[in-house]
Amino acid sequence: MGTPHNILVISDVHLGEDLRPGGEALEHVARAERGLVAFLRYYTRSRLDGLPWKLVVNGDLVDLLAAFAPDEATRNRILVTNPERLYDFS
Repeated sequence: MGTPHNILVISDVHLGEDLRPGGEALEHVARAERGLVAFLRYYTRSRLDGLPWKLVVNGDLVDLLAAFAPDEATRNRILVTNPERLYDFS
């Protein structure tokens, strides 16, 4: 087996909500990003039982849908209309 380590799991961070074309910086997103940076710095510097951490990202780290489908109609077309048409959902 490899080097022993601790496991640190993060899930569904959804960074990128403010990446919409023409979108303004959203304070709650900036606050979440700063919080994630502080969280990761803490675990980079703090070891449990002297072992390093291995980061596991479970879920969405970056919300690309928010960046590329900024309006509800486009998201609905991507997530509902297209799958219904492509897979014959009724």
